[in-house]
Amino acid sequence: MRNLKRALSLGLTAAMISGLMVMGSSAASYADVTSEDNVEAIEVLQTVGIMVGDENGDFNPDQNVTRNEMAVIMSNLMEYNVATYKDTSPFTDVPSWAEPYVAACYTNGITAGTSATTYGGSDTVTTAQAALMLMKALGYFQYTSDFGADWQLSTVKQANDIDLFIGVDSGVEQAMTRNDVAQLVLNTLRAGTVEASTDGSWSIGDVTINNNVTYSFITSNQTYATAIDDARSTSSTTDAGRSIVELGEQLYMGDLKLNDNATDVFGRPSRYWEYEGNEIGTYTKTELLRQEYTAEVTGRDLYDLLGKSIIDDYSFDIYVDGETEESVLGDAYFTKANLTRSNDDAVGETGNGVLTQVYQDIDTHEITIAVINTYLAQAEEDYDEKNEEVDLTVYHVQDKGSSRNAIFVKNGDEKKGDTTVAYTVESDEFDIAEVAENDLFLVTMADGAIQSMVAPEILSDSTITNFRLHKYVTADGTQYNYADTVQYDEDVLDKYDDSNMKDITYNVILDKYGYMIGIEQNEDPDQYVFLAGIDLANSNLSVKNADANIIMLDGTMQTVTVNMTKSDLKNALESGRNMSQLNTWCTYTVNSSNVYTLEEVAVSGSTSAIDKDKDIDVAQYAQDADKGVSIDKGHVSLKAADRTSYVYGNDDTVYLNVELDNIQVKDDGPRDIIADTYRQIIDDVESITTGVKNVNLEISDLGTVTEKGHDYLAPEAEIYTLYNDDGYVIAAVTIGENEGTSSNYVYVTSSDINQEADNDGDDWTWTREVVVNGELVNISEVGESLEWIGNAPRYGEMKQGYWFEVKYDADGNVRKVEALNAKLINSDIKDGFIDEVVDVEDAVEAKDTVVLADTKNVEKLTFKNGTLYTDRNATEGFSVSPDVKVVLALAGKDGNGAGKDWFDDVSDGYTGYSGLEKALRDMNSQGAFKAGTVEVSAILEDDVATSIVINDKNAPSTGVQNPSIAEGEFAPAMWNGTEIELRYYQTPMTDSEIKAAISEILDGEPVERLNKYMGYVVMENGDMYKVDFDQIEVVAISVDGDVVAYPDKGTTANLAGLPAGAYFDINENPTGVITAPQLNVGANGKATVNNTSKDREFVTAYEVSYASLSDVSAKMDNAAGTNVATGNYVAADEDIVLTLGNSTGSAVTYKVTVDGDNEFVTVAKGNSETMKITVTGKVAVTTVANYMTAGDIEDVVDAYKPKPTLTGATISVDGDTLNLVIDSGGSIGAVSGTGLMDLAESLLVDNTILVTFPDGQAVRLSQGLNDTAVKTALTPYLSQLATLPATITVTVQNAASGASVQYTVNVSEAEA
Repeated sequence: MRNLKRALSLGLTAAMISGLMVMGSSAASYADVTSEDNVEAIEVLQTVGIMVGDENGDFNPDQNVTRNEMAVIMSNLMEYNVATYKDTSPFTDVPSWAEPYVAACYTNGITAGTSATTYGGSDTVTTAQAALMLMKALGYFQYTSDFGADWQLSTVKQANDIDLFIGVDSGVEQAMTRNDVAQLVLNTLRAGTVEASTDGSWSIGDVTINNNVTYSFITSNQTYATAIDDARSTSSTTDAGRSIVELGEQLYMGDLKLNDNATDVFGRPSRYWEYEGNEIGTYTKTELLRQEYTAEVTGRDLYDLLGKSIIDDYSFDIYVDGETEESVLGDAYFTKANLTRSNDDAVGETGNGVLTQVYQDIDTHEITIAVINTYLAQAEEDYDEKNEEVDLTVYHVQDKGSSRNAIFVKNGDEKKGDTTVAYTVESDEFDIAEVAENDLFLVTMADGAIQSMVAPEILSDSTITNFRLHKYVTADGTQYNYADTVQYDEDVLDKYDDSNMKDITYNVILDKYGYMIGIEQNEDPDQYVFLAGIDLANSNLSVKNADANIIMLDGTMQTVTVNMTKSDLKNALESGRNMSQLNTWCTYTVNSSNVYTLEEVAVSGSTSAIDKDKDIDVAQYAQDADKGVSIDKGHVSLKAADRTSYVYGNDDTVYLNVELDNIQVKDDGPRDIIADTYRQIIDDVESITTGVKNVNLEISDLGTVTEKGHDYLAPEAEIYTLYNDDGYVIAAVTIGENEGTSSNYVYVTSSDINQEADNDGDDWTWTREVVVNGELVNISEVGESLEWIGNAPRYGEMKQGYWFEVKYDADGNVRKVEALNAKLINSDIKDGFIDEVVDVEDAVEAKDTVVLADTKNVEKLTFKNGTLYTDRNATEGFSVSPDVKVVLALAGKDGNGAGKDWFDDVSDGYTGYSGLEKALRDMNSQGAFKAGTVEVSAILEDDVATSIVINDKNAPSTGVQNPSIAEGEFAPAMWNGTEIELRYYQTPMTDSEIKAAISEILDGEPVERLNKYMGYVVMENGDMYKVDFDQIEVVAISVDGDVVAYPDKGTTANLAGLPAGAYFDINENPTGVITAPQLNVGANGKATVNNTSKDREFVTAYEVSYASLSDVSAKMDNAAGTNVATGNYVAADEDIVLTLGNSTGSAVTYKVTVDGDNEFVTVAKGNSETMKITVTGKVAVTTVANYMTAGDIEDVVDAYKPKPTLTGATISVDGDTLNLVIDSGGSIGAVSGTGLMDLAESLLVDNTILVTFPDGQAVRLSQGLNDTAVKTALTPYLSQLATLPATITVTVQNAASGASVQYTVNVSEAEA
């Protein structure tokens, strides 16, 4: 199980240990699932997809389940294809999301409604309701008669008979939680399926009654039927001996497997589940747990629990931390022979905090005893991000195995757990990303590995009022007994008594059972002060109390009252030192009257720094700096008491640099022979520095100072060192020059003070944001008026974008500021101040600490192999510490590189090489690098930059220039203004493809490497760019076979440049017809596609319209023959078949228009015609009246015969020409009886006639005019025929068909 990730959790209970010590991978994914839940059921159902958590990674085990949700669970269980049940539910109260699930369950007889039209889906499902659904899934309750008089009673009885309610806490009529539903479903998966049979049936009216319904197990000889349970049928039929098919076997056909006889790593009886060959988890059989103990267990205890008969008759398996061999367990080994009434000794080295569990299987007559120890472990380091691991030290454990196979067991011989083992925890075992050095954990171990890892409960800052060694402590009034594996430093408790514990607080570490498994001391009981001198002007040695000047370890210097009677200052007073210059370290106590009692710290006179023969833990030494002394990170040692040994500063050492004042004093010390003496006494604390890495002091030998004719005597030493028996300096008072360290150098990022506060009406406090050691901090100045940290000249002229050296007082407030700009411009290399990168090499040779401020020469920033280069060719640069801290300042949108809108965005937190690289990426994301407008500053210590400030003074630009993309294509790499995004179609890009894509948008610059972990790319020229390596999938959108866009999958696609028209997705509508178009493109050529979860293939579609013509129908001319209703749209170039019928009393003419082209079909009464059409445009079918073809018109004209009563003229017809010959000497007005007006009337029934006269004038005769009206309309134009011969053109046109026939009428006069 080490390969499964397990989450660290607080408050892991004994039940967790008993049931889920070894957790599966899916358990860790639900943050809200605890050991109190049905974890086994939840994990199995999650794995097979029956019940899963929400989008937040929670399972919500306590949430009630509704009937709608139960339908979803049942559909998932039964693997229904719910899409096929959509819109088939008879219930009106089911929301759309649940409708297909409810419909599936209803259709398959799993559930029923509360009425014919209501389901009650929002009601919570009760235990009885859920059980009934599940038993129907098993095959039960197939007939109404199965329910008897009370369905609920029958359901509960049958469910109990097949063990469905094991582990389910909800009552029959109670609402079920997700936790209980999961258990009920898992029980169902393990239950046998059945089929019903009857002896026949009989009916009463509409009711059918089945006789003697019986249910028999479904059985099989196939292997899958043994995957979950190999229970066999005991039937006397042909099923005898065959395997009963459990529901889980039927559904998953052997892919879901259960080993019901497994053991976990601690030896406990367990169940092991797997799915499709992959482990789900191992789960302890808590139902077999007879008893558990968390304290000492004797042989008698177990004898009383089990009894003699069970001990005699049952077989025993006994494990201690999963081990069984006596050679490994030693004294922890025991057998059932140790379980006797007379044995009052502990077995298995059990004790406080040791979990002992006893399992009894009455079916197999087996007893399993598992002893599980809890150990204290401590992290030796922060989480190692590179290797994704943490090193732990586990206490009270020994390894009895080999270098290849560890066997971890408790060290039972040493009660304080002096033995330890080192163990490396990997991130795939536990969630360890937040582990920090010295974090504590409770662990259990078995199978050569840590099996659980949880944070202990820690009682912080507790006061110990009582304790008994190896027994208990009383913390804050509560007694905590020692755990059997308790681990602590002996000095914490064993060497202290009640009198000195009262001033200390402790962290009491508890195991999961409430026993103390460890204890830490919070603070050193010794409290130290530096006694500078005693003022005898106002007191003397004969009095009880005297005034004294002391310095506290926090740098506070004050005058206090000292009880001279109780204080022990014998060494200082007898050494000949003057009372004003005692200068010695003391421990102290303070009474309720604020009077101090001092005890001088010993000065060892032996040949070693600490005289251990005198049981001295702490000593002091006054060192004379006659040859000069440096104290910095390169000089960490100071002389010890014997003058030849040395002690060493560390990260906790406090350095108090003090100032002297020339004072006339009255000294009545033991060896003082001068009544009025002039002395240099300690007057104030100049600076306080914690940690030898931060200090930089130069100390010279002091001598007598002459001032105004008086000689002022110097103290006897310049360094006063306090150190412990480990050889480390606790504190040192120094009289010297504070040369400043990196913490004294500040880079100003703020434009002015950002806060001003009145301190109770006395002093004011001002703050200013600056960079110190690569971090943004606020420095403070306190006083009556602003002097140092303001922006204006009279307030300090602390300008933005410049370096300053700051001196602090003991309270950490600014007391002095010195500008470094002049030193930097002058490149004072010997003093460590330079303004060009090229001077770095010389400067670091001259000084340990160097300040660099290159404001003009930076051409480009490239980080390679631990060096930050500042020129284009990567030849000029400086080395960078792996722990470097970086501050990045970016200009705003109005930044111009010349002082405008600088420092718009200032960020710190860039740590280490990865942090520097990220800072460069963030800078690059602002746009193109402009040489000469990026400033680089750095503090270099011991040849490497420990902090860097990058100031980009240019406004953000568009950054990388993306290539133009042709229509219907996409770019696999694109710059989004901040980082490079990657896209792919169908198949994600390989690394080589990613490199090629990135190179293409960066002007072909080759890629050196991809850093997917940190999210950036390094080019061969050293440039770095942020990259989002989560590739974005695109889908293709095509129109009529041409891809027009590749939008990101799942986003809205805005299309342009499309031909106006209607379109639909042919893949979604393969029949070629749709009720309405999915895209309507107007004249602007634009359209929006909302669904881009897949490729979309749009085709042009045309409407097919035949309005309300009941005798017309259409269908696709394909195998499906899909009907095409009027108003539907059909894909272009598809064929449809029109059926044109006639159920009226006369012939009907249809006009079929396709893309503006018309075709007419006349259908006789009672008949129908079909026609196949290729859809190349809009299709419209209408009926037309008064339809005539050109031939019909010609037939009417051809049938014309002049009337026999014709007078005044003769007429002859020759094809489309009429010749009207007027009698000689006659006129057109005298002609009568021709029948022409009758012919015109006949033609005008269905047509119009256009008559054009010789002069070009024309008159149109409307449809429906009679002969009289025709004559009236033509009469005004007859005057044009006065001169003969003349020609008239007559055009007959049918409005319905558009057909027309033109005739020529020649009018002439007969010869005389």
